[in-house]
Amino acid sequence: MDPVQPVTLEALYGSDHTGYGEIAIRAVSNHAAIAISIGKYPKGYPALDPNEDGVLAASDGASTLLALVDGHNGFDAAAATLDTIRQDLPKVFGSATADPATALLTLVEAASRAVSGAIDAAPPDRKSSRTTLALALVTADRATMVGLGDSGMTVIRRRRVQQVRSAPFFLGPDTEVAKATVSNIRLGSGDVVLLGSDGLFDFLGAQWKAAVLGAVDRSDAMKTTNELASLAFAGGAGDNISVAVCSG
Repeated sequence: MDPVQPVTLEALYGSDHTGYGEIAIRAVSNHAAIAISIGKYPKGYPALDPNEDGVLAASDGASTLLALVDGHNGFDAAAATLDTIRQDLPKVFGSATADPATALLTLVEAASRAVSGAIDAAPPDRKSSRTTLALALVTADRATMVGLGDSGMTVIRRRRVQQVRSAPFFLGPDTEVAKATVSNIRLGSGDVVLLGSDGLFDFLGAQWKAAVLGAVDRSDAMKTTNELASLAFAGGAGDNISVAVCSG
């Protein structure tokens, strides 16, 4: 078995970030960073919790894991999912990256069980809590990605944005993990993996691909996440925003 390398981890939970117009940013390297915001303005629809997004990045130096969640009907499912991913990081890095698809699907299965436990313990108004989940395991030449729900997954290649398909269902206690879509994408020099909640892409507007291309700084991931969130603010940002980026 390969020796275990130390893992650098950063995670941002929406429950900790509820100030309108504020953006929190963390980085695990110059090439991988995350950001979160409640948004610039309140949501235009009722929500159980002010900020139901969450985002995580972890790196062992050779591989980077990105995870993004967007809770619906409460933050319960999203928080349980992020907690599980943090706990199970040792199963993802090291020798597990030899089979990244299995490693990510195993995370999805564990998260589904955790969501079931969280919902069982939740009060009645939170029993229907579910979450999106976007996962990307990135190495120098490959990105393995799994998505559930309507959070966006993309790969930026020079002057082109490639959308990566997600399964149409959200993560819950009855998730059929076998139906999740796994994408294995070869990365070239300078390619960037971007995950974002619908609050990001919706408020970047119809020309979101051009906005993404203009915001990407391949040598400074924190700058990229801040620029993307700021562009969503400029577009009205009446929803929670979460972003994760990593260059291959």
